[in-house]
Amino acid sequence: MEKEKVKQILSVLKTMLDEQKAFRQEVKENFTEVNNKLDRIESFEKSLIEKSKNLKNFM
Repeated sequence: MEKEKVKQILSVLKTMLDEQKAFRQEVKENFTEVNNKLDRIESFEKSLIEKSKNLKNFM
């Protein structure tokens, strides 16, 4: 009977660990997506600054 309880507890713990791993992977993917978007925004800002400088030089 004790063995069965231990098996059940281990099964629950394994399920919890698997869920935690999946959640961590999802968070990691979300951070990667956010960082990629921030990089694109930064690139766009640099482009706007450069275009602004060119426009000032043109005038």
